[in-house]
Amino acid sequence: MPFNKPNMARNIAIGVAAIIVVAVLAVLGINSNFFSFLSNRAAAPAADSASANPDPFMAQVENREAWHDHRAVASWVASCLGVHSPENLPATFRWSLEPPGRIFGNWPEEKPTGDFTSQHRAVIGLSNALFMERVDSVERLGTVSQSLEKFQVSAIVIGLLTTVFISLSSTDIIKDTNAALTTIKISVKVLAIVLPMVGTAVAALNTFYDPKSDQIRYGRMSEAAGQLHRQIALGIANLACVPASTKNNPAWDKNATQIDAWINAHKSLISPATQKAEAATSSDSATNQGRAGGSPKQPTK
Repeated sequence: MPFNKPNMARNIAIGVAAIIVVAVLAVLGINSNFFSFLSNRAAAPAADSASANPDPFMAQVENREAWHDHRAVASWVASCLGVHSPENLPATFRWSLEPPGRIFGNWPEEKPTGDFTSQHRAVIGLSNALFMERVDSVERLGTVSQSLEKFQVSAIVIGLLTTVFISLSSTDIIKDTNAALTTIKISVKVLAIVLPMVGTAVAALNTFYDPKSDQIRYGRMSEAAGQLHRQIALGIANLACVPASTKNNPAWDKNATQIDAWINAHKSLISPATQKAEAATSSDSATNQGRAGGSPKQPTK
């Protein structure tokens, strides 16, 4: 039976295109968020404006928990000032207790009857720092997770296509018996050469930017800061409201001990990025010292 060369070229081209489409669909199937997003868009009814969250910040679970933990600390300070809640404080006091970038509601003002002490400033400052670390780490975690997903999907697609085109180029399934088949065969061979280079470049970029390490670092930072922040929010009620004029008493000292423990715990949450920078600086200093002075001198007896 004679071969129809134009049809054969067309069938081969259609087969290669089908392989590419199947590869892309397979990778999209790995990313479950893609199809779940489409299904949710198709099945979900019109959004209910009453139930929709108008504040994108509070839609994030970690942001919402950080806000409530900080408000618990601010509520303790407000109670020490003789006010029911942070929202009832005058604007000047309320501004001092608000976390960065967020504001409390403006409820009917109550006149403070207590003093705003250095211990109040310490716990609010610590809560502000933890609030920002939690919010920032969650935001950065989302960014690096998207980058990691893109690198992984790209590596899977390129690896799959590389295998397909290398296999096609190493077999005689495509005969160069006419111009169309010759063009297809040359294209397959070129792709078999180029795709491994592209895969190597993607792997090198993944190693250079290292989104996996960033994902682990920000995930640990968010977890550690959230755990300490929750401990403070739960333990703040055990502190006594001690006026600044009576610093020399057991209650003030007990507060100071607990606050110092929280501050020291927060100091241990040093960003690994800072640790890496310090380690690199120390390594460079040691290398420069070794180059300048050679081997270390023996101590003089």
